Amino acid sequence: MKETFIEKLKWKHIKWKSSVYAIVAVFFIISVAAIIFICTNFPTDSIIYNLGNSLFTGIIASIVVAVIIQIKQDKNEFEKKRAILFDAGFYLKCFQEQYSQKKLVNNKVDEDWKQLFRLCEEPAAYLSELYKSGVDVLDIVDISIIRKINHNYKFILRLSESISANSKDKEFLKDSNEIMDVWNKYNHMVTELKENLFFLLIKWKKDAIID
Repeated sequence: MKETFIEKLKWKHIKWKSSVYAIVAVFFIISVAAIIFICTNFPTDSIIYNLGNSLFTGIIASIVVAVIIQIKQDKNEFEKKRAILFDAGFYLKCFQEQYSQKKLVNNKVDEDWKQLFRLCEEPAAYLSELYKSGVDVLDIVDISIIRKINHNYKFILRLSESISANSKDKEFLKDSNEIMDVWNKYNHMVTELKENLFFLLIKWKKDAIID
C-alpha cells in the first residue's frame, strides 16, 4: 500500500487536471502572454496598449481573487469530508489490517469466500448505509466505487437469504452443477467486494482522507 513520491505526484497531477485550477491556469497564461505581446508590440500611448493592459490586468486580478476563494472553499470541503468519512476510513483501515494478518497466516484466504466475506462484511455494511444516506461530500469516483460495494454486499445478502429460505426444500441445490454455480457466484461477488474495498481505501489514502 506504500506509494512512491512519483506516484503521489502523478495522482496530484491527475486531480489537478480535472479541477478548476487547470482552466484558471490556462486563462492566466493567456492573459500574461497577451500583456507581454501588447507591451512589446504597441507604444505606451496607444489605445490598444492602454485598453489591452487594463483588460488583461483586470482578468488576472479576477483570477487571483477566484483562486484564493476556491482554495478556501476546497480546504473547508476537505476538512468536512475528512470529518464525515472518519468512521468509514476507520473501518477500511481495520479491514486492511485484518486482511493482511489473515494473509500472513493463510495465503489462500482469497480462495475461501466465507472467510473473505467475514473480513469484508463490516466495512461493506457501513459503506452500504453511507451510500443509502446520500452523503453530499462524496465525489463521482467515491460514489461509483461505493455503489459497486453496495451492489456486491446486497447481492451476497440476498443470495444467502434465498438459500436459507429454501434450505428445507429437498429439491433445492441437490444438483452438483447448481451447487457449483452458486459457489462460483459467491466467490465472484466476494472477490469483487474485496477489490472495491481496496480501491476505495487506495483512493482515500491518495486524497489524504485516510492517514
